[in-house]
Amino acid sequence: MIEYLKSLNIYDIKSLKGFHNQILSGLYQGKEIVIRLIQRRSFEETMAEISYLNQLSKIMNVVKAIQIEGSYVIEHQDYLLSFYEKLHMKHWYELSLTMKHHFNAGKALGQIHLFSMNQNQYSRKDYKKHPDIQLINELDPMIKTELKKTLKTIDSMKKEPNYYGLIHGDYLYSNLMYDKDKVCVIDFDDLEYNYYLYDIAVYIFYLLLGGDPMDIDLLANLEVFNHFMRGYRSVNQETQFDFKDINIFFRLRQLKLLATINQLPIISLGTWQKKYIDLSIKQIKNHEKFVPIDFNYE
Repeated sequence: MIEYLKSLNIYDIKSLKGFHNQILSGLYQGKEIVIRLIQRRSFEETMAEISYLNQLSKIMNVVKAIQIEGSYVIEHQDYLLSFYEKLHMKHWYELSLTMKHHFNAGKALGQIHLFSMNQNQYSRKDYKKHPDIQLINELDPMIKTELKKTLKTIDSMKKEPNYYGLIHGDYLYSNLMYDKDKVCVIDFDDLEYNYYLYDIAVYIFYLLLGGDPMDIDLLANLEVFNHFMRGYRSVNQETQFDFKDINIFFRLRQLKLLATINQLPIISLGTWQKKYIDLSIKQIKNHEKFVPIDFNYE
């Protein structure tokens, strides 16, 4: 792969790791870029993501796709390669997240959802066809039964344009870059048709888990949620939510993360992953909610 990238006039190539996709950095025409190696998406889906980003970047601060040798997406061997500007901003672990950061994260998501309303022309799949859903179906019967029940509940919800549309799909604090209080949204690989509430649930879900899944801090994250939603509503009064359903979307994300961790070798699991597995299995087995309260925002 390195030699192929050099043939595209990309140099100084380094690994940035990545999770579902391998991520590299490099230099192209003297500018720093990020390269994503994709195996879970089709060419059509990836081009739809690029098209969406190109339009969204005209109205807000999101990572910009770039062309390499005249192409946004290049097929090579078993991979699709897509290319993005490298942002000179900070990752979440390089600073302490403040309520202002959460407010601005909510504001950015509100802008994304407002743009997405009635955007049905993009060739992206819905939540039931996400690659992680297939991973869940490879787990034991109890987990598959929980998935089936969760999807049945979600399927029964109203798919009206102000509730349901094209969402980020992976909107957590690690997919934001920070410059003081400003944020820039990255990684739209999970762009999908789903309920807008799911993006909000994902953001809060990982903050609730924090550094210890067995020690969830509800009160602190209720405050985060309120600041996040104030930011959201400062720019978007159009999308609507049934917040009583947020625990359903917590559960969907919980199952997807459980399936992803299950793909890792047991020997490589750290304390956090082991605690998360224990928490999830206990909650599913005992029919417990992810958190024992319902979030709400008027």
